[in-house]
Amino acid sequence: MAAYAPATERYTSNALRRNPRHPAGEPRINQDDPSLPGRVLLTGRRPVVRPPEPPEGDLDPVFGYLAELGEETMLLAWGEDVSAEDRRRIVLAALIFGRQFEERAAERPSEADEDGLRRFLMGLMNSVVEEFAQREGLDRGEAVEFLGEVGTRDHVLEFNEVLDAYEGEETGRTLDELLREAVEGRGERAIRSRRGGPGRI
Repeated sequence: MAAYAPATERYTSNALRRNPRHPAGEPRINQDDPSLPGRVLLTGRRPVVRPPEPPEGDLDPVFGYLAELGEETMLLAWGEDVSAEDRRRIVLAALIFGRQFEERAAERPSEADEDGLRRFLMGLMNSVVEEFAQREGLDRGEAVEFLGEVGTRDHVLEFNEVLDAYEGEETGRTLDELLREAVEGRGERAIRSRRGGPGRI
């Protein structure tokens, strides 16, 4: 299977892993995670495909994207134990992450500044958690618990990369096809990650 490059090569590791509560009692993103990447590259993402309107005039794009995914593909990507509500939350978190990454791109330090890059990524992820909690009516601890679960975190970041590819897609492949391709390429990406190569879907 031929791999395709996403519009963005970026954070795809353990930034959402939950850290023990800090002295104030508030859960925080683990800022010392050794798996943070050494670089973040951004070429930009521009929507070129409008998802279908969800039922009953609901204009939330989350439901539009979910409507483009087949049940078989969602089971393959996220497993049988992921509820319909959690599927929606995965897509929502992916959209929040992608938008906030773009908004903060101008603040991104150079690749040579590893400490600055780490702080940038941690600030980004904490902001994602804050917005996700607000959108879902959760307290911060509940949001961190959901997003910090290893499988959920990986699903969110993977789907964000799939959306990047979808919005830049020129061959007519559907969102469903791109997600399935990403899932089938997980093993290859894991090998590249262990070797320190750039991540791509």
